[in-house]
Amino acid sequence: MSAWVFDEVKGFLVGLGLGTIVAEIVYALIRSSEKFWWLLAWMVFIALFIFFAQIAPVVLFPIFYKFKPLQNEELKARLLRLSEKAGTYVRGVYEWKLSEKSKKANAALTGLGRTRRIILADTLLQNYSDDEIEAILAHELGHHVRKHIAKSMVFQAAITLLGFWLADAALRYAVNERHMFAEVYDFANLPLLALVSTTLSFLLMPIMNAWSRHNEREADLYCWQSVPDVAPFVSSMYKLSAQNLSERKPSRIVEVLFHSHPAVSKRIASAEQYASQHSDAKS
Repeated sequence: MSAWVFDEVKGFLVGLGLGTIVAEIVYALIRSSEKFWWLLAWMVFIALFIFFAQIAPVVLFPIFYKFKPLQNEELKARLLRLSEKAGTYVRGVYEWKLSEKSKKANAALTGLGRTRRIILADTLLQNYSDDEIEAILAHELGHHVRKHIAKSMVFQAAITLLGFWLADAALRYAVNERHMFAEVYDFANLPLLALVSTTLSFLLMPIMNAWSRHNEREADLYCWQSVPDVAPFVSSMYKLSAQNLSERKPSRIVEVLFHSHPAVSKRIASAEQYASQHSDAKS
């Protein structure tokens, strides 16, 4: 209980610190360039997004989790070969002490450039075979091969630009038409900016989730093409679904509105269909 409270406090302090910095930057830009602040703020946010994506594995993640180099040399070599095959250079493979905070299992390819690394949850290492872990990582590498990270950054940049433009329009309407604030740079309008951001995120959620599900299907396909057999992928999906308490067959409306991944049942069915088609082709 104390560890959970400590993590919540750390998360609050980190969020408060970053939020304060972001707010100061935004209002400094409004004061310095009231007409084009939204465009300048967008450029600053993109730079910060790339910066934090790069430092997250070595600065932010260790605040909440413990990491150590993976001790299983055979699995490490296997995963590094898989990464090289995908054209991805990683700085190492690390065990992620997730069991101290959660019973869930996960694996990820994190960081950019020199900070890029493979992280494997200890809950994954304890309960999954090497074949299953390889299949899970192959899926993650599929995002790199299909350039989903770069595409998603462009997609997110476009949405962020729209958000800042709408925020500027809302502020000007509130000041010039409704006379709610004395100036555009009045710090009292911060809740209005938060409302614009939240509303836009909610309205665009189905589109963003649809884009994400498309990327996940492409990453799955890369996985099936990269491993000798889809059986470890299928078994890992069953295990992850049970361990992470995810719904295997959500209703269509729930999947469309809220799920960033295709339903587990659909992913398994697609994998088995892929295996059947390619088995027939070989025979």
